[in-house]
Amino acid sequence: MIIYKLAKVIIYIVARLVAGLVPASFIFIVKAIPKKCTFISMKTYYVYMLTNKHNTVLYTGFTDDLERRVSEHKRKINPYSFTSRYNCNKLIYFEEYENIEDAFNREKQLKKYKRAWKENLINENNSNWDDLSKEWYD
Repeated sequence: MIIYKLAKVIIYIVARLVAGLVPASFIFIVKAIPKKCTFISMKTYYVYMLTNKHNTVLYTGFTDDLERRVSEHKRKINPYSFTSRYNCNKLIYFEEYENIEDAFNREKQLKKYKRAWKENLINENNSNWDDLSKEWYD
């Protein structure tokens, strides 16, 4: 069972690495305890939401470098991506996680939320839907 879980996590990390979502310098330590495996990471992971200037479109994402990722969205490095096509470049919400699996699972959970639920979550923390990244690029 431990080997199955370990293989599953390794496949997940390799897939994220190939997709460019985890940098090649990503270092993790596997601490094997009988009948238990723990992954320790020194990184912070982020689940975030972007919108366009009229707040009509919501995009939910996951990254290990929020500033870099938001910059990529703003610069539209992939012109065919969802965020480029719908001009989603305003960071309106984010959460921090120390565990990659927690962040990944939270992203999946938020993507399943209805828009009204997402709006309530955003309004609790950013009622004016201000761009939380606007001071990063001045």
